[in-house]
Amino acid sequence: MKNLITTIVVAFVSATCGAIIVIAFQFWQSQQTRNTEDSLAFSQGRAINHLHKLDSKLLKANEKQFDEETDAQVVQYIQEQAEKFSSEPLDTGWAEDAKNKLRADLLLFNDANFVIKDVVCRSVSCRALLEFKSYDAAREQAKRLAGHSYTYNCSKEVLTPQVDVTEASYQAILYMDCQDFRKYPKEYSL
Repeated sequence: MKNLITTIVVAFVSATCGAIIVIAFQFWQSQQTRNTEDSLAFSQGRAINHLHKLDSKLLKANEKQFDEETDAQVVQYIQEQAEKFSSEPLDTGWAEDAKNKLRADLLLFNDANFVIKDVVCRSVSCRALLEFKSYDAAREQAKRLAGHSYTYNCSKEVLTPQVDVTEASYQAILYMDCQDFRKYPKEYSL
């Protein structure tokens, strides 16, 4: 009987130890898997973070290149407009009348946040140089200036190229193309 009890106790201890060993092994495996998953997630997180940083750098580089290209295009367009205006022949009679009417229209502009620096007209177009308190003020009124009804109801364009310092005084250019107005004055008169 004593041998039987000893055998049962040894079997029980062996089984219990075996179960404890199996449980310990399973726990160790789950920790390893978890550690591997955590490590993998951490590595993936670092890789994703690194990719985001690379994407951000590439995006900034592309934005800078786009900004530089866009800035260059805007500068080129402004130069082309200035050259086109300067090379236009002068019709002194019409130019003087159009200049006076445009100046009067700008002086009567509601809530004007600008000072008229110069108004020049040629044979079919006019250019007004307007000074604003800031770039933001110019941008704010640009749409209103372009959409306003003037005595000579010509097509209008307000040029407000981007600047680095938006708080300083800023000069915008209003161009009026009156070619169609001069061809068909009755259709374009108010």
